[in-house]
Amino acid sequence: MELAREYGLRQVLPCGGLGRCGGCRVRFVEGAPAATLAERELLPATAIGNGWRLWCRARLSEDAHIEWPLSWPDPTDTDDGALTGGASPEKDIQEESSPLGIAVDLGTTTLQGRLLGLPGDGAEPMVLREVSAANSGRAYGADVISRIEAYARGEGQELKRLLNRDLEELTDSLLSGIPGGRKRLARIVVACNTTMSYILTGEDPAELGVAPYHASHLDMPEREYGPIPGVRLRLVPGISAFVGGDITAGLLAVDADRIMRGRSTLFLDLGTNGEMALVRGTDTGADITVASTAAGPPAIPGAIAHVSLSFPGAGEPVVSVETISDAEPVGLCGSGVLELTAGLVRYGLVDGTGLFVREDHFTDGFNVADGPDGGSIRFTQEDIRQVQLGKAAIRAGVDTLLRHAGISADEIDRVYIAGNLGTALDPVRLAPLGLL
Repeated sequence: MELAREYGLRQVLPCGGLGRCGGCRVRFVEGAPAATLAERELLPATAIGNGWRLWCRARLSEDAHIEWPLSWPDPTDTDDGALTGGASPEKDIQEESSPLGIAVDLGTTTLQGRLLGLPGDGAEPMVLREVSAANSGRAYGADVISRIEAYARGEGQELKRLLNRDLEELTDSLLSGIPGGRKRLARIVVACNTTMSYILTGEDPAELGVAPYHASHLDMPEREYGPIPGVRLRLVPGISAFVGGDITAGLLAVDADRIMRGRSTLFLDLGTNGEMALVRGTDTGADITVASTAAGPPAIPGAIAHVSLSFPGAGEPVVSVETISDAEPVGLCGSGVLELTAGLVRYGLVDGTGLFVREDHFTDGFNVADGPDGGSIRFTQEDIRQVQLGKAAIRAGVDTLLRHAGISADEIDRVYIAGNLGTALDPVRLAPLGLL
């Protein structure tokens, strides 16, 4: 992916290059690298045997020859690896007359951006490109409370500068190489938690961190986007100090007021922080109750996001890991922690109370991967307790919503899961934990 970008070759990355969707397939005629864990899970074995790999996962170790131009593969085609399908949305990018829009989910640790074609006449926008980037403010801490504290220490202007720079770089990345890119851009819509919206616009978030946690600036007026004259920037309105515009956007996406009428729905946005909404259908629309809680460690480059265990024979299990950005492992993020715990429970290495069964694992931890500086990344008994604490926090939030609404869990008709952690969760792998 990075090498091709240097030469101006572009491939659409539906999940932003995170190796989760299998949509960016490319066929190696010669020099196909060894298939990664993500490729083995997302591609048919026959396709891998015929040289198909993922654009965002394949790491070259020798001279290689790939097919170009790329076909846009059909993920449902498992016939002998000859994957073909519809045209890439890149073709639509070349239409210089059509206006463009950008939608951004500005998270505490990660920014996700989509470039959209805006056809007008009530037609649905088309996703043309997707890019993700790190939130540079994470240097001041992974959660919103640490950002509020940094602001109070006099770091507010630097936090604002970093966040606006990240947004501008994300915008430039989405528009890179597109004919008439900046001139065609009509508007940018940003959804984020309330603390990030304060920092982005230069408002002091101190009131968000102390009781009664009142937010004075939940619906900020649309404004001109400074780096590109004539482009309008709109922040999606938030709900409260700890339930922001990202939840508003999520509820709009599932069209709560229309499709939930007469039913009860639970919406969970699980990331570094966890926000949730219980939507209760009524005869005239929907009643919505919200809550917020802690969730999990951030997904930063080098964080182990996916873990698989296998037992080829007697002895220690074989551990396969996959990290964010394919970087050297530095630790575990939320999805990796949960998948590893589920695997340990499934294979009987951890009992139903959360205790390691083997004494060496209890005292020294479970070896997950080689870490930086020759060390190792180990999963300890305390880490399992943190998993139980995080699971309990999410469950407590859900129970609080149910009690407030006066209904039981059995009355929930459907559950939507969103967020950086939520969309990385594998329900099958997590079944042993009872989390889902």
